[in-house]
Amino acid sequence: MTGIAGETIGLGFVLLSNRADPMPSTRIAALNLFEQLRRAGLEPVVCHEPTTPTECPDLSLDPQELRRRGIQCVVFQKVHGPQALMLSRRLRDAGLATIYLVCDLVDAEMADATDATIVVTDLLRSLYPAALQPRVHVVHDGIERPDLQRTAVRPDRGSRARPLRGVLVSSARLRHLPQLGWPPDWLSVHVVGRYRQAEASGAPLGALRVLLDPPRPREGWMNRLAFALAPGIRRVAWGPESVYDELLRADIALIPSTIDNRMEPPLFPLPPWLTKSDNRLTLAMSAALPVVATPIPAYARLVESGRNGYLAQSRAEWLDALTRLRDPDHRHELGLAARATVMAPFSIEHQARRFIDVVRSVLPNPDRAPLCGARSLQP
Repeated sequence: MTGIAGETIGLGFVLLSNRADPMPSTRIAALNLFEQLRRAGLEPVVCHEPTTPTECPDLSLDPQELRRRGIQCVVFQKVHGPQALMLSRRLRDAGLATIYLVCDLVDAEMADATDATIVVTDLLRSLYPAALQPRVHVVHDGIERPDLQRTAVRPDRGSRARPLRGVLVSSARLRHLPQLGWPPDWLSVHVVGRYRQAEASGAPLGALRVLLDPPRPREGWMNRLAFALAPGIRRVAWGPESVYDELLRADIALIPSTIDNRMEPPLFPLPPWLTKSDNRLTLAMSAALPVVATPIPAYARLVESGRNGYLAQSRAEWLDALTRLRDPDHRHELGLAARATVMAPFSIEHQARRFIDVVRSVLPNPDRAPLCGARSLQP
């Protein structure tokens, strides 16, 4: 780690994963912002990155050494636990500001130990204790590839012989289609997930490998069988290029989530659907794809059924929405409206400005901070 030259302010990062093979949250929430931070007079410095991803690492950073290097603020990217808490308090005692950057957790202890917390949805912010909420800020995931857009729209309604193509992008290794179960015969669904190549469709014994996994709650054997064996469902191993290739070849984006309707206390541990960001939704919408999504909080605030996509929960609602999207003109109109909805507010530049505003609010000497690109933004 080298020193920071001139008037530039050093912004240290304690990362969840290694830059050589970053987890999506590290890439999206931290690394993608580095260029914008530099333009604003902040020099991002990676102070800690583990060999393998870990949320609770061993941390032996010296606050005084960080100060000598010109670092005035340290960002904990989804890193928490006893050592993170201890380090954040030592940094505060040494006069360094601290920020907790987290996408899918509510950690009140870490939020209390740092000067500011950044979350990805308004709902996550609302789940923090009221006394901490003034220090909790919302910065959404920025769109990584704004240049990619589906331009050609198939002029037909799809059929059993030539189905329309749906795409479902997941960070998980799905083994059933939540809510929908299996697609209608005029639609094929390509599920891009964390599959090993041996589990992808077309691999020898790929379907058997999926079936042999023990069933999970809410999956059901019929849904598992359909997912493994139905010709209308294809499993695709996730890759940084395969994701966009599948999006650009698709006609419709499907974003289903398994939900349990838990909105009353006790909410902890938080159900996964409640903590989801809008990243998968904005990914598809920015590509000008018409979307059908489960009405979880992160999605419901962006999708207006019939205007820029559809919200659906029961299988009947999913089939109704998908059937409406058989109309090629309707698919085209909704796709354009979807892209228009997200391009400006979810650009990396816009979200970086919000991030910079949070940094400015916690710096020890904000009046002397050369944040040339920062300006006040409403949440």
